[in-house]
Amino acid sequence: MSGFARVACCGAPRDLGLDQGRACAAEIAALLGASTRSAFARALAALRPPRAADREILRDTQRFFPHMAERSAGLARGARAPRLALAALSTLAERAPADALRVVRTVRGPCVARALPTGVLAVLRESAPDTDYRSLELVGLASVAPFVGVNQYGLAVGAVLSGARAGDCAAPATLLAQDCLQRFDRVEKALEWLERRPAGGRAQFALADAFGAAAGYEIDGDARKRIEPSGAPLSPSTAERCCVVAADPSARTLGWTFADGSMGEAGIS
Repeated sequence: MSGFARVACCGAPRDLGLDQGRACAAEIAALLGASTRSAFARALAALRPPRAADREILRDTQRFFPHMAERSAGLARGARAPRLALAALSTLAERAPADALRVVRTVRGPCVARALPTGVLAVLRESAPDTDYRSLELVGLASVAPFVGVNQYGLAVGAVLSGARAGDCAAPATLLAQDCLQRFDRVEKALEWLERRPAGGRAQFALADAFGAAAGYEIDGDARKRIEPSGAPLSPSTAERCCVVAADPSARTLGWTFADGSMGEAGIS
């Protein structure tokens, strides 16, 4: 493997999701087909909440993340797949240890690095919303929330879902990463959003901007706190990590390195 397929998404929130769903429909169908086989089926079954919790997740996503809810609906429609099945695939892809995300210091300034576990299928999604900032993100095939991304003004954000639902809000906190990419150009503005917006679950964020600022943030249900971002490099060479992707605020690019040594880079058009 030497790179990721690139998907162009533009327009209103539902159109952004439609573009992603149509482009990834065949791969999503293959993933859903694989979910009938043993190991994957058990993983999905463990993630599926009770029907009442399904309704809570949908309700809170629509209430607090209307743009992301519209994207999700468009993605499901474009892929011709059930929304609940895509939500399970998304949660499985986003789940990772907190140490899979960090800020890495380089000669050009801080970058946000995210390690992908083996087996996760991802695409480069270029988002061009009608009224918000353009951004380039690495996302799971069936995911709205990005693993890591950078926007046209040089804000880089990465997120890891590290635990199950916690707190009063059922909407997953990782949705906040795309919110920040669409709205902000600086770390401090994004941190204010992370501090104030309702979201649930346990998640870690790493942020950096083109002005040299960097920060970490942790959400554990209703508990929020800023954390010191790790500056240690990530390696894709372990058995659990197939790839490391770095968002460079200065260059407005995503660069990646696979365990076999192959590398690549892409920027915002």
